[in-house]
This record gives sequence, C-alpha cells and structure tokens, in this order.
Amino acid sequence: RQLFDEFAHNISVVIGEFVTAYQPEVFVFGGNIAQSSHLFFPEIDAYLTQQSTQVVLRQSALNEFAALMGSVRMDTSHITML
Repeated sequence: RQLFDEFAHNISVVIGEFVTAYQPEVFVFGGNIAQSSHLFFPEIDAYLTQQSTQVVLRQSALNEFAALMGSVRMDTSHITML
C-alpha cells in the first residue's frame, strides 16, 4: 500500500504541473498500471482537488494495448487512402 501511496503523490505532482501547463479536461491512464487505478485514483484526485486543479481522471479501456494502438496510429498517419 505504501508503494501506491508514494506513486500517487509523485504522479499527482506531475499531473498537476501538466494540467497547469496544458489545461486538459481529462487525463487518461493507460498501460498495465491503469489496471490498478482503484489503488491510486482517490489519492491523486484528493491531491489535485487540494491544489485546486480541475481535471477528470479516467482509465483507458485499452489498458496495456494503449501504447501499441497509439504507435500504430502514429505510424499509419502518413498513409492516404486511394
């Protein structure tokens, strides 16, 4: 549990800085870590609320396939249909 609490605090700081800089409406967690989101989302949300940072946290439906699908999309983005 201590590991997830420490992770939640550290990632909260990073997300807070990101949200301040780019002002996204939603922050999506993908990859294998997303499958454990129930262990750290409440702490992240509490920290962001305390910092008056407004962003919705979501778990990707793709989980560990998120990076793969993103890579495929980036690689095929230059291909045009005839």
